[in-house]
Amino acid sequence: MEEGEPEAQRAGLKAARALVVLGLITARECKHLLSALSFTKTPPSPPPLHSSQPPAVPTSPYHSSGKTVSPPPPPPPRRLDPISLEPLCEVEGGTHTFCFPPLGGGVGREGGKEEGCEVVYNVRSLCEYLVATGQFVEPTSRRAIEGEDVQALANKLVLLGESEMKDNLWAAFASPDRAALLRERMDLLEGLDRCVGEVVTEMLRVVEGGMTAAVSAADGEVRLCMLLPHFEHFFNQLVQADEIYALQCIDQYIRVLNGPPTYPTSDARGLLSACLSFLRDKERDLARKYHHYHYHHVQQQQQQQQQQQQQQQQQQPHPSGQSRT
Repeated sequence: MEEGEPEAQRAGLKAARALVVLGLITARECKHLLSALSFTKTPPSPPPLHSSQPPAVPTSPYHSSGKTVSPPPPPPPRRLDPISLEPLCEVEGGTHTFCFPPLGGGVGREGGKEEGCEVVYNVRSLCEYLVATGQFVEPTSRRAIEGEDVQALANKLVLLGESEMKDNLWAAFASPDRAALLRERMDLLEGLDRCVGEVVTEMLRVVEGGMTAAVSAADGEVRLCMLLPHFEHFFNQLVQADEIYALQCIDQYIRVLNGPPTYPTSDARGLLSACLSFLRDKERDLARKYHHYHYHHVQQQQQQQQQQQQQQQQQQPHPSGQSRT
């Protein structure tokens, strides 16, 4: 029981008896008040306004015996690869990472040189980027990657067991026209994609009825029949250039015609189902063709590997000293 509780109970008892004497409450009600008062705890009185004692310091794991202890520092953030945005594989020896030193030797602006910082990449992501683009420049600063850097990357790939990627890296570095060919190919694919996208946009206008106010459903069907051959012409060229890229693009065309989930396309003339059926048939045929080709290609590779293993086994000498052939 705390110190302030007996005085509070005595004051409450006096007040209850005074109410009984005045006739405002009965003796039974007074007993109920006293029993309730015995279970009630009075909060401690607040300190005076002009108190000389300092306010109590809240208990904290960083405040013990009057001494302030600084909280532990947060863990340092993990560095990310600038290409893949994945954490760097920082292991002892640095076999998984490749570091470019800062430009200007790390000297600040007061020294008259450009201020810079080192850039660290995962070896695999950097080599995949260089082989895919054919541009042997550091992605962030655009400085040239020389033969010494390529040799260092190749040595790290050997330690990681990536001999095939090492050969591809040297092949891409040895052919200076590879980057130009890749840029031309990407320009071709993007140009065809824009042509098909314009036809899909026109198809969407016909479906939504946004050409003119007086266009009927029959006129929309005629306009749609004129657009479908244009779509097939440009899309077939895109398939011949790159089947995988065309398969990705036609999925986006279907999504554009459907519209976002929160605001689907309004089918004013009932032509949306016809457009989607046409595009989905194209997508289905292309996917079947691609998977069929990929399946047979994998089978051929497996057969070639089995034949090579059989030839190697036949060429091995027999334990009796004679070859198996």
